[in-house]
Amino acid sequence: MRDQKTVTPERLAARITRKSTRRHSPAYGEMSRAIHATGRPMVFSLCEWGDNQPWLWAAAVGNLWRTTGDGKNCWDCGGETAAKKGGYPRGWTRILDAQVGLEKYAGPGHWNDPDLLLVGLPGLTAEETRAHFSLWAILAAPLIASCDLSRMPPAIEEILKNKDVIGIDQDALGKEGTRVSHAGQYEVWVRHLKGGGRAIVLFNRSSHATKMSLTPEQAELPGFGSVHALDVWTGRELHALKGRYSMRVSPHGAAMIRIESMPKDSSK
Repeated sequence: MRDQKTVTPERLAARITRKSTRRHSPAYGEMSRAIHATGRPMVFSLCEWGDNQPWLWAAAVGNLWRTTGDGKNCWDCGGETAAKKGGYPRGWTRILDAQVGLEKYAGPGHWNDPDLLLVGLPGLTAEETRAHFSLWAILAAPLIASCDLSRMPPAIEEILKNKDVIGIDQDALGKEGTRVSHAGQYEVWVRHLKGGGRAIVLFNRSSHATKMSLTPEQAELPGFGSVHALDVWTGRELHALKGRYSMRVSPHGAAMIRIESMPKDSSK
């Protein structure tokens, strides 16, 4: 977990008092004060499944908060109960949809939590699993595995141990990514990184492979002329970024690209 800002019990009590307790149980405030009173660094994770919009108040109480009901190892199941309160499980794409618009409430020391990773559980294809892991990294989500780590097949271990994806998730800027393009079943997600870089996910929800494109405008960059780009899952350097970059994305899959600005040549 990233470094947390030091908050004294006195300052914490004042912050909690300023927030409306009508939105949540006072037990969260009591637990928060008790944790800080120990003088030991702890992370306080709240779970009320997003029923009372914790992104509006939980930053004064804890470090991360669940935004939806529980995740279920399926693509988009659970639609019949997704609108109900009480933590009803739903597929990871339904949880992803619920994160849109919440990015402004997250930052260093206070994070949206879309629930545990479903990587390694039955019910998801390899492409769906990589897409899920990629998008949780774009969301700056806690990457907590829920599979049996002692019995992971090599393919699952390779996904969970991908240092480039984990590095994006743990980027020091602490800025949650956002969906910048949504054209039917094709989406572009962008996350700003420390140093001016970008992490990009091209997400294909359709059932067939599709050629998807990325523009500098979508990446929120002035252009692709002086950038270094990496295909995060293959480790391949991308040299053809110009006015528009296109790549083929598998069905229910995602391509993940990391873009860094090239340093200016000081000799010129």
